Amino acid sequence: MEFNPMVTIIVPVYNSEQYLPICVESILKQTFKDFELLLVDDGSTDRSGDLCETYAKQDKRIRTYHKKNGGVSSARNLGIRESAGKWLLFVDCDDWLDKMFLENYFLLEPHLETLYIQQAYRYNNGAIAYWPIRFNNDEIILDDVSDYEILNVILYYGTPWGKLYSAEIIRKNNLLFDERLELHEDHCFYFEYVKFIKSVVIIADTGYYYRLNCGTSLSSKRVPWQNLLLAYNKLRKELLLISKLFHLDEMKLKLIYSFVFYIKIRALKAVFYDKNEKRDRIKLLKEISTREVECYYHPISRSAKLFKSILLMDSTFLKYCLLSCFSAKLR
Repeated sequence: MEFNPMVTIIVPVYNSEQYLPICVESILKQTFKDFELLLVDDGSTDRSGDLCETYAKQDKRIRTYHKKNGGVSSARNLGIRESAGKWLLFVDCDDWLDKMFLENYFLLEPHLETLYIQQAYRYNNGAIAYWPIRFNNDEIILDDVSDYEILNVILYYGTPWGKLYSAEIIRKNNLLFDERLELHEDHCFYFEYVKFIKSVVIIADTGYYYRLNCGTSLSSKRVPWQNLLLAYNKLRKELLLISKLFHLDEMKLKLIYSFVFYIKIRALKAVFYDKNEKRDRIKLLKEISTREVECYYHPISRSAKLFKSILLMDSTFLKYCLLSCFSAKLR
């Protein structure tokens, strides 16, 4: 008999045998039971694939897929294509859920054109803190949002996890993760999705536990500058569409673009960190104007402030020489 679950939970799995049981068990303990769980093994070289098969034999709601390693985006995309649920959820294989996580969404009787976001917590070596901020229950109408809401909710919580997505919106608009990107693919997907909704509902209770520093995180991964620049260009394009759709004023647009601009800064740092051609370094330097740096780059650390002071110089040649000499100290 065909199974038509209310929710499809997609978990990309890669070399996570240490944490995968915690993740899967937290899903199976959900008080809301009407779901299917898709475990997508992305070419793991440890016992993760075997664990996926073991769980699939134990619970008929679990389906396992094995594929050649292609990255987290390709794993999530396979899950999207194979999903049968009316709603979609993404969970990373080293994270876990509170037992009420699913039920909290459906107590609200979710609507198609609303994105539901639930409180997340950052877990770091035993310490738990709110991530990215502590939420209050709220509903945000996207054509009338405050700067604070855009900066702290719509943007910085741009991860795919911790949210309830409409499968209809995703399928109808062929929304997939960009498999070319090694970083910020989640923000690109998020920016594309919000174009098709009208509101965001924030749920402050219980939530999603995000494991930091587990060894599989992409946050510290060194990404080629070309890949970062591709992400920047794509996000900038999506931002222009969003600004027109939601009638964002100049101040709100500036707040969001500041976040996007940091990706371009990271690309610039990357082109100097590694062995790249002089012409590539100078070309990217010329693409970053002093006006952009002054308006959108607001560093906190001493080294980043020094980096900014160099970028504000008038001479491209001088900037090139200084960044070439001191790039290792400006990380």
